[in-house]
Amino acid sequence: MNVSVVILTANRRPLLELCLRSLESQSFAPGEVVVVENGSTDDTGEFLSRYVGPLELKVVTGTGASYAESRNQGIAVAKGDWIAFLDDDCEADASWLERLTAAAKANGWEAVGGPLLPANELEAPPGYSPDLAWAAGLSPPGIFGPLAGRRFLPATASLLFKRSIVDEFPFQSVGGSFGGASGDYETGREDAQWWRTLRRAGRPVGVERRALAWHHVGQDRLDMDYLKRRIEADGRAHWRRERPIDEVFDAASDVVNAPVAAFRGLFNSEGRGREHARAAWAWSVRQRAMLAASADDPDAPVPTAARSKAYTRAAARALFSGGKAAARTATVHAADALRQVAPLPNRDAPPERMVVVLHDFLGDSVLAVPMLGQLAAAFPRTEFTLITGPVAGPMLRANAPKSFEVEELSPAKGRTQFRRTVELQQLLRRAAPDAILVVYCHGLHPAPLFLGRTPVVSWTHDNGFRQQLWGGLVTHPVVKNHDKHEAAAILDLLSPFGIPTKLTRPKLVSAEKAKARIDSILSRAKVADGFLVLHVERDGREKFWPAKKFRQVATHFASRGRPVLLIGSRSGRAGAEEILELDGVHSLHGLLDSGELIALLERAGAFLGSDSGPAHIAAAVGVPGCVVFGYDSPKRWGPMTDFGDGGPSLRVLRGGPGDWLEEERRGLAGDFATRNLAAADAIDELTEILTGISVSRDDKTR
Repeated sequence: MNVSVVILTANRRPLLELCLRSLESQSFAPGEVVVVENGSTDDTGEFLSRYVGPLELKVVTGTGASYAESRNQGIAVAKGDWIAFLDDDCEADASWLERLTAAAKANGWEAVGGPLLPANELEAPPGYSPDLAWAAGLSPPGIFGPLAGRRFLPATASLLFKRSIVDEFPFQSVGGSFGGASGDYETGREDAQWWRTLRRAGRPVGVERRALAWHHVGQDRLDMDYLKRRIEADGRAHWRRERPIDEVFDAASDVVNAPVAAFRGLFNSEGRGREHARAAWAWSVRQRAMLAASADDPDAPVPTAARSKAYTRAAARALFSGGKAAARTATVHAADALRQVAPLPNRDAPPERMVVVLHDFLGDSVLAVPMLGQLAAAFPRTEFTLITGPVAGPMLRANAPKSFEVEELSPAKGRTQFRRTVELQQLLRRAAPDAILVVYCHGLHPAPLFLGRTPVVSWTHDNGFRQQLWGGLVTHPVVKNHDKHEAAAILDLLSPFGIPTKLTRPKLVSAEKAKARIDSILSRAKVADGFLVLHVERDGREKFWPAKKFRQVATHFASRGRPVLLIGSRSGRAGAEEILELDGVHSLHGLLDSGELIALLERAGAFLGSDSGPAHIAAAVGVPGCVVFGYDSPKRWGPMTDFGDGGPSLRVLRGGPGDWLEEERRGLAGDFATRNLAAADAIDELTEILTGISVSRDDKTR
């Protein structure tokens, strides 16, 4: 592997010398070192002209342009098949390049980054949060965790990539000049954008946690004024590079609610209060700067006349989505907040009353059913209140343990966010729990969960509420393992209670009332058992296969006498209209709740759908079929059927990379990850399932 190391420099001669000496000591020697010299006024030029050492040094006179342009300039003259970037104020560990290249070979990665650690001892100021390290030019702790390379990204200060990939995806410049001041940093962020572009394109990239580089940052980098300038610049740079208009509402909500989260965290985070408050403050600063940049941008992707009104409405909605009520309640409970959180119940001291929040994605709720059963078995005398929503509510009422009282919050329609927040607060007051277990909190303002002395158990992230603001308030956090199936991760939430767990397949049954309604529907449609169920939603939803491909599947089976029933939301019917033109096809869009869906699938012969709730219900009922996967990973989110219990299995058809985060998918077309998956693949699989006849094709995409 022939590697060229590229270094950008300007007026840092002493640090540049240390950087080059560290490359001289590499256990895997680079083929050459390209230094892009951007108009230094110190003795950098003289030092480079007189360099004597084992490195093959190539000096390029930079144009003084932006970071992105300077990087592209260095790449253009490099000879290596692989390019590594190292900043001029960094020293590479002796095994840095060896570990990066080995990781790239072993994993088939086309780009790999490593952590940046401080080269000198730094004193953290009061209230400093390690999560702010990125603004100081260092790696936050998350770079060593399971979200490395996804939420926590490597920087071009320590990065290796294949030459061919940057020919296809060059670093994008937005103008400006090369430099280190906070104003110039607004031309930065090119590395974060570049990394996300590669992941969106499905290119294999990763992080080698052992490939260390040591960054020379001064104590002033931890000064809160400096960090604020860098954080503001990052928000502006994010807008300049991507113009993410769909992030505006989230940004407004974050700005409005940050004081509430910071206040609560200040008094109730087990010694981490000031740290959490600083992190919440920093995120709101970044979001506010992004909003300001978008409002001042004449080329923003919304009409100029409507832009200020749109942002005003977004801020107002955020305020009345619970922010105002939460702030008022937080003030009332300030004295209580100053007291220590009550002890968490356990098997030796079980709770009298407990609240479980499971709101309100159907598939997640199906996967949580085994956990609810094991929780009830561990605490047989506890009174449980299960807070959910109208989507999963009917399924949970039929399948939650008898000790659970299922409470549904208002539907997510219209302006009901504030009403749901009030309902949540009222339920918590009425339940008076000894503990709160938050599995998922999608679509709910989480402030009421933290306005008291009740201990809260949840994951540290990926639980539905905004991690940057509310995650640090969880009193008993559980680290979510993304290498596990989500059902196994849900079981991990019982560990703080000392409850032993066993991973089991969810099994669902329908209520008698739901069975009677399905019998009536099938009778009127004159459809016998053994029909094919297709879960069809209209285009634009991230999880779903295009309707035209469902039509090809429906055409194949309906023309052969197999009845086809379409399911989905009421709005999804619009995407199924062309399928309904076929004989033998019937739509139940918007007519079934989750409890009735169980009864329908109990009568079905096979199922085809996306990686959402109906697929998990099909697996839990025992219906064979296929599941189309796009962005999400079947290893983590796939149907749980492989338990050796003789139950039917749902086969997975792949259409995407399988590990993208929500922010990486934002703004992409709904069928972006699945458009290359052929309908013929699903037809072949379903034919084998329904008839037992295997169809062999050379071009299957799985």
